[in-house]
Amino acid sequence: MAPLHRIWRPPFPLDLSGTLAPLNRGTGDPVSAWGPDGMWRAFRTPCGSGTLHVTARPADSEVVATAWGEGADWLLERLPVLLGANDTPQQLVLAPGPLREAQRRNPGLRLPATGLVLDSLILAILEQKITVLFTDC
Repeated sequence: MAPLHRIWRPPFPLDLSGTLAPLNRGTGDPVSAWGPDGMWRAFRTPCGSGTLHVTARPADSEVVATAWGEGADWLLERLPVLLGANDTPQQLVLAPGPLREAQRRNPGLRLPATGLVLDSLILAILEQKITVLFTDC
């Protein structure tokens, strides 16, 4: 199956790496990785599995996405939502303090939305560690 492509020009400043960072579960994450050419991530979509590669072209204010697999169409259609297009940061009015300062310093930071709650839930469960030492009785 040939890859599908989408170019999206966000109507707001976008910090691509900061926005997508919460999707990465560390260096041992088997479903996502950052490389010099952007983010790679595997998804299990309602249409089937898919792999998404997202990179930024800051000079053109564009995001370029390539997707493979049965879920490729679904992933590319939802790209703006994934990158925070449904956020309304102007409605988040914070009291003076460190959070407001962080918001001011990071105008391109958005919250990613995959629409895949079960995938996030499974990863959170698998990340849990056993904190009890079992010994022979």
